[in-house]
Amino acid sequence: MNPLEIAHPLFLSLLISLSLITLPGQLLAGDRAVKRNNSTEVRTALVIGNASYTISPLANPVNDARDMAAMLRKLDFDVIVATNADKRAMKKAITTFSRKLQKSEIGLFYYAGH
Repeated sequence: MNPLEIAHPLFLSLLISLSLITLPGQLLAGDRAVKRNNSTEVRTALVIGNASYTISPLANPVNDARDMAAMLRKLDFDVIVATNADKRAMKKAITTFSRKLQKSEIGLFYYAGH
């Protein structure tokens, strides 16, 4: 028997198994992830939106950050938000995020701005 004939069913089985793997606490529904009701994983996110630059201020980053934070909260993330943050405020947000991230299964960082 040709080794490829043996490997083919195993390979197909592996592909099917891999296609069923999802992130912890999530099910796939079409192209989007849907949270399971019984998930207990800890999710932490840091969302920063900076727009108030002296040179070339931007219109959308603060709105984008607020929208992203709202969506992440709906997905049960503990969200730390900093908008138009100076260096000191960003360092504080990053430090808070780092501490919380140590106790999290999932961490996400989102930045809008220059």
